[in-house]
Amino acid sequence: MGKLLIITSNFFPDPVVGAVRATQWARLLPEHGWQVDVARKHHGYSATGAEVSEAVHPHIKVHFISDAPSPFTARRLGRLGPAKNAFAGFMGRFMAPDTGILFWTTAGDRLARLVGEIRPDAVITTGPPHSVHTAGMRLKKSFPDLCWVADFRDVYHAHMRREAGWMECCKTRGSLRHEAEVYRAADHITCTFPAHKRWIARRFPAVAGKTTVVTNGVPSEIAPMEPSHEPGRQTGWIKVVGFSEAPETVALASAVAAVRRSGETIGLRIVGRPPSVRPEITKILGSGAEFTGMVAHARALEEIASARILVTVLSEQRSRIPAIASKLFEYLAIPAPVIVLNPSNAARTMFSRLSGLWMLTKPAPAGIEAAILAALRAPEDELRRRALLVRERWSRSAQAAQLASILDDLVKKRDVSLETRQAAPGE
Repeated sequence: MGKLLIITSNFFPDPVVGAVRATQWARLLPEHGWQVDVARKHHGYSATGAEVSEAVHPHIKVHFISDAPSPFTARRLGRLGPAKNAFAGFMGRFMAPDTGILFWTTAGDRLARLVGEIRPDAVITTGPPHSVHTAGMRLKKSFPDLCWVADFRDVYHAHMRREAGWMECCKTRGSLRHEAEVYRAADHITCTFPAHKRWIARRFPAVAGKTTVVTNGVPSEIAPMEPSHEPGRQTGWIKVVGFSEAPETVALASAVAAVRRSGETIGLRIVGRPPSVRPEITKILGSGAEFTGMVAHARALEEIASARILVTVLSEQRSRIPAIASKLFEYLAIPAPVIVLNPSNAARTMFSRLSGLWMLTKPAPAGIEAAILAALRAPEDELRRRALLVRERWSRSAQAAQLASILDDLVKKRDVSLETRQAAPGE
């Protein structure tokens, strides 16, 4: 059995979307012959060994490469949150590739000691943030025969703007240098959608042959899930699970209010971090709006399965980022109508032909209202066919098998190279 070290910022039980993919891989890769260790930051969320064994895998080992935030630090961050966020935003405008570079550079020695102890055959660095790949470059220098996969869930450059200031220009140049270094040093590169792979081939043709698309996908927990609302009834919650920090969420609330006035007994439920526009939403919908706050991934899946309609909200600016929200895969794997406000080009390309899906660009409340009314009338059989198609085509299990195949090939090539080098002196 091969030994793999996954280096990630987030992991179970962190209640953020960035923890899901690495957790799923750690659960599924042992089925394909890989023993998994995880090196991760500590964000203050903890789980016992028994909880990790039950939720992830009995034989996984988790190593923290940072200390847990102290209660004093947590209290300070609670009081100074806005100031801290403003400072981080200022620093993030020119630190390449992101502010995490400070942590991942200093964590290099600790990770090198860990690799020396557990002796993995391969290591995966997976973002966000992009700076996590700095750890991969450090390990590759110290352990040249270690197989390294740099996994990208996001692209480096969201979009270019003519009015970018000098700090952002400096960051772009620095990010390009970092990007080129990662691509050159990594043994393999995985990215989440075809456009990113094409960008790499065009901008860095020398590394195109070691790049593979491994999309986000549907977690195995969704397979047995069925909607908990009663089919055919025009009641329940329209749910936004995940990102909702956009003015379009207010337009959605206005549309829901209009549908409610027409006699439909539905409401709007925001699952995840409440948006800054919460007061406006509450003013529009009153008791017809609910906010859960941050929840664990298992709870988020339950919320998705019980929705009457699922909505993904992106701001107009965020929709320009070449990416596909991982929650969208989970939405589409449930037989419920899905509405996407301001879809990205990648999402339109991949999903536009699916049934039971409405995509609205620069949506006005009237357009959202029409989509909601149409979604309420969506045929149940079409929704079920779509859910089965998505589960089969974009399953996490299939992606784990794909990733295991990449790792197997890398280790096989590494071993052949080692044998060749060892045999060379005697020839």
